[in-house]
Amino acid sequence: MGAGIAAQIKSRYPEAYQADLATKQLGDDKLGNYSIANIKDKNLVVVNIYGQIGIGNDGGPLNRNAQYDYIFDALYRFADDITKENPTKKIIVSTVKICAGLAGGSWRIVEAILLTIEEAFPNIEFHVYTP
Repeated sequence: MGAGIAAQIKSRYPEAYQADLATKQLGDDKLGNYSIANIKDKNLVVVNIYGQIGIGNDGGPLNRNAQYDYIFDALYRFADDITKENPTKKIIVSTVKICAGLAGGSWRIVEAILLTIEEAFPNIEFHVYTP
C-alpha cells in the first residue's frame, strides 16, 4: 500500500493497512485473495483486493503487474463470501479503476471482470469512481 490509491487509503484508513499487514503470512497465496477492514466510526468497510504483483510497468501489455486471473479470483472470493453471509443483502461496492493505473492493467479487461462478477452475484453491484 505504498503508492497510488492504495497509499491514499492507507493514510486515510489505517485499519485497511492493518488488515493488509495481517495477510503477510499468506506469501504468494495472498494473490487472488482479499482482506477486509471495518471502519467503525464511518460505517464503512474497506476491501483490499490482491490482484497485482507490484507497481509500475514499462507500458507493454505483457509486462504489466496487474494479474487478471488474480483480480477475478479475489473479487469472486469476496462476492461469494459476502453473499454466503447474507444472500439477500444488496452490496454496493465503489471502486476506482483497480489494477489499471500503476499496475499497468487494461481497464476494459478489469471492467469486464467486474461485470462478470455482477452477473454471477446479482446482489453485488460495482460503481466506479475517479478520486
